[in-house]
This record gives sequence, C-alpha cells and structure tokens, in this order.
Amino acid sequence: MVVSESYLKSLASTKAQASPGRSCRRCGYSLAGLQPGGVCPECGTPFRADPIAGRFCDSLLDAPLSYIRSLQIGLGLLACAVLVIALGLIASYFGGVEVLAGTGVIVGALWLPGVWQTTIPRPIDDSIAPDAVLDSDRLRLVCRVTQSAVLLGGICSLAATIMSVGGGATGALTTTVLILAGVAYLVSVLALAPFGVYLSALSDWSGHGVLGTQFRVAVMTITVAAGAAIGSALGAAVSVNIRGLAALITLWSLIALFAASVYFLVLILRLGNAARWAIKNALFAMESQARVAERRNQHADRVAERQKNAKATKEGHGGSWEDSGFVPLAEPDEPA
Repeated sequence: MVVSESYLKSLASTKAQASPGRSCRRCGYSLAGLQPGGVCPECGTPFRADPIAGRFCDSLLDAPLSYIRSLQIGLGLLACAVLVIALGLIASYFGGVEVLAGTGVIVGALWLPGVWQTTIPRPIDDSIAPDAVLDSDRLRLVCRVTQSAVLLGGICSLAATIMSVGGGATGALTTTVLILAGVAYLVSVLALAPFGVYLSALSDWSGHGVLGTQFRVAVMTITVAAGAAIGSALGAAVSVNIRGLAALITLWSLIALFAASVYFLVLILRLGNAARWAIKNALFAMESQARVAERRNQHADRVAERQKNAKATKEGHGGSWEDSGFVPLAEPDEPA
C-alpha cells in the first residue's frame, strides 16, 4: 500500500499554529501566525483547531491555567473574608457591636484583593468567545472601586472605636468617623449587586447555571439585610428618639445577614471547587492530548520507515545489476 506524501506530512506535523493574539494555555507561549490544530512549539501542548463563537459555547475549561489559578486564589480570598464576617457576627453577639470594628479591617484586607483577583480580565482568543458581562471594563472598574469601600469602612469603624474607648477625641468627631464608616459600608453593600452579576455570569461560564441564579439571590439578600442594618445604625447615630426601633431592626438584619453570608460562602466554595476541577481536568486533558500526539508521531515515523524499506526493496529487484550493488560472477573461459 502506498501512502501519499501529504498524509505523512499531516501525521508527522508537530508545528502548532493559531490565530493572532492566541497563547498557549499551559506555558503562555505566543501562537500567533501559526496554523490551527497543532501543538505548542514550546511545551508541546495541543490546542483547538477551529475558532468558536457564541456566548458560553466555551467554558472555564478552555481558559489558560494561569487565569484559572488566579481565579481560584481570588475566590479563596473572598471565602476567607465571608468566613471572617460570619465569625465576627457571632462574636458581636457575645462581645457587642464593637467587635465588628476589629473584624472590619480584616474583612477589607481580604475582600478587596479577592475582588481584584476574581475580576481579572479574561484572555480573549479564538478558544474563548467574548461576553458582554465578563469582558466589560466598566463593570470591572465599578466592582473594584466600590468594593474598596469595605476596607475604608473597616478602617473608619476601627478608628471610631479606638477614639470612643480612649476618650481623646470629642463625641462629635467620633460620631462623624462612625457615620463615614457606615456610609462606606453602605456604598459597598449597595454596589454588591454589580459584583453579584459578575459572579453569576462567571458561574454560568463555568457551566453551573443554577449556581449563577443562587448567587443573584444571595447577593440580593445580603444587600437588603446589610443595607437595613447599616441604615438603622446610621439613623440611631443621628437621632436618639429611634434608637429602640433601630436596635430591633439591626438585630434582625444581622441575623438575616449571617444566614445570607453563610449561604454566600457556600456558593463561593462551590465556584472555587469548579475552578479546582477545571485545573485538574485541563492538566489531565493536556497530558492525554500530548500522549495522543506522541503516538501519532510514532505512527508517522513507522509508516515512513516502511515506505523507505519498500522503496529500497523495489529498487533492488527492479533496477540494473550495477544499481542494485550485486557483482555478477565471472564466466569460465572457453576451452581452446
């Protein structure tokens, strides 16, 4: 059987090629200007042959490992921040609301880098389709700027607590700093809705549509409960006459906030587990594809070797004696 030369070239080809702007998902090597459907010339990782289009026709599995790992770190920071919030609410039941001032700084120090890490721009190439929500620079900026108010609120609340305990500042100044902390918290809570939209779209992209809906419900509950708690606390700081009603609203709002925070923590952990599974699956798939590519190359080498041997045998039998390398025996001399 004679195998065409083009078939051999397709089997033996190990050159990776891709559209402009694409990079290897494992090592980040630029694949611009190369033909699609090959392997990375740097690390040998295969990549998709044809571009795709449409919203969420791809998934988190198609993202580079560097992006998935960064996303996993961001979700881990968010989970730690929410856990500190839940523990702080429990501690405030026994130690008073002042305990929340100390936890606010810790929450802000974890929450802000978690938001920045979670909202890093996705690498857009022919393996990942653009999305109006996840790739919106305006939404990313709104999430990062507004959620930085969490750290500001923690610092202001801690400063107000220190001033009230130390007694070195006037009551008006302490109240002003406390109101500033409440306003910062209120801004971050009300602006949690855009961040919830981003997390919901991120969940949809990871293949968990139900998780995206649950994120929207959890964020809405947190926004209402925290907004009511902060609003009642600000009202009590401004007017003495409503402190009784404000304390009651604050209590029930904190209970609802605790339940919603635990629910939100579970959702973040589930999304983080999806990122962990995507990393594990991507590594397994790349190793499997590398083994397949290696077997194809070995098969191409065997086919080429068989063709070479067949060609040599044909030339040995069908060519002249001089070309074959054989030397004819000398004929005996005729008798005189």
